[in-house]
Amino acid sequence: MRMLQQETMGHYIALETHFMKHSISKAVSMETKDKKSMVSSLVDDVCFVIQKIINRSLNSKNIDAICAMINNSISSLSVDVCGQLGGIVSSGYPNTSSYSWQQGPDDQVQLQKEKFFTALNNCYGLADNVNKLRKGFELKCDKLFGKGPTLEKVISCIHGFGDVHNDFKDVIKRGEHNICKAAIFPKLHPVIAEYASSSHVITENFTVTTSRHGKSSTSNMTMIT
Repeated sequence: MRMLQQETMGHYIALETHFMKHSISKAVSMETKDKKSMVSSLVDDVCFVIQKIINRSLNSKNIDAICAMINNSISSLSVDVCGQLGGIVSSGYPNTSSYSWQQGPDDQVQLQKEKFFTALNNCYGLADNVNKLRKGFELKCDKLFGKGPTLEKVISCIHGFGDVHNDFKDVIKRGEHNICKAAIFPKLHPVIAEYASSSHVITENFTVTTSRHGKSSTSNMTMIT
């Protein structure tokens, strides 16, 4: 009887994992984005699939099936979702200030920008939602199993969602760095270069000129001769 139960659970895990991967792949490939929204449909669709998958495993009350589906969900989030978004973010933010033929026409550059920002915002949304899922699963498991080794085993698996949260955060940091490198630093460098090329030594002429505009200004200055 026990062998039959294990065999049944094995089939269930394999079937559920296949369904999960197919659903997540579909959510990624068929994502849509409303013009008023900062994120695409991928964020809600992926989290919905993960939530349903793990809730079904919890209903089985089989500790092996629950842990297996939690681990498989975490793996799919990290590889299939975070990996996909990370690839888009790592491709870089198009630098329009130094536009070249290599970046393509203006429309293509704008499309690259939108794709970059959507992927980055999706990481923000998924990082937040993964944290909410983790807390929700912990509460459900606490009610379902109470205190004891079974709960500890499941909770140790659920903590893996924290690692996925950090994976998304790493992609976000990478994206923010790419934005600074491509869009902010090029504008700052000329300003910094101009400032660095100017003299910053306070001379007697400077203090005299300043005193004409305000007598109190020279009282706090050290005159250099």
